[in-house]
Amino acid sequence: MDTLTPMAELASKWGVTPNTVSRRLAFLGIKPERQGNLRYITANQLALGDELQHHITSGKPMELFRIVNKPEGGLVTRRVKEGGLVTGQVEQMAAMAAAMAALMPAAPVDPLRRAKALAEAAELKVALSSPELAEVLGMSPATVSSWADGHSPRPGFTLRREKAGAAVWWTVERQSDTVSNVHSFASSRPNSLGGRSVGFNSYLTVEAVALPYF
Repeated sequence: MDTLTPMAELASKWGVTPNTVSRRLAFLGIKPERQGNLRYITANQLALGDELQHHITSGKPMELFRIVNKPEGGLVTRRVKEGGLVTGQVEQMAAMAAAMAALMPAAPVDPLRRAKALAEAAELKVALSSPELAEVLGMSPATVSSWADGHSPRPGFTLRREKAGAAVWWTVERQSDTVSNVHSFASSRPNSLGGRSVGFNSYLTVEAVALPYF
């Protein structure tokens, strides 16, 4: 016959309150057997309670105590809710997820992102604060604030600095896409007078011919 231990003795045995005893037994899935006015636990159940006591007194949280399933009879098996996970499994899955995330390739970065942002700001002609411009350019606000009026953050763009009170505002100007610097071939050709031809004279040569008089 299995030895029974009164539940009332567990508080003094483990040095805890009766409420703590009830909470521990519920955590372990132990349902004491009632005999008259007293409740008892079996020897196997007491051994499991002592293991939990040693686990807790060693400084470990009760929630991390691993319960080995026992056959029904001496111990009511603690069951995990369907779909639920014990703490160790959650930690393992979190570690696996972090490892898989580290192996995933980084999302591609658009190399034209900053240029597009500057072009859009120039088109909208909107004033940007130093933090906003720093976010557009991917730089620190302190670096942006140190720039003077007319600074070019990249070829093709010029910044106009304007101070309103204590705040500094920036307007992005887009430089001309093309610079007209076309020289005519004929414009560099000297005319008969030693000068340079202009207009149609660059392309036409007119000679005077004397006709006989009748």
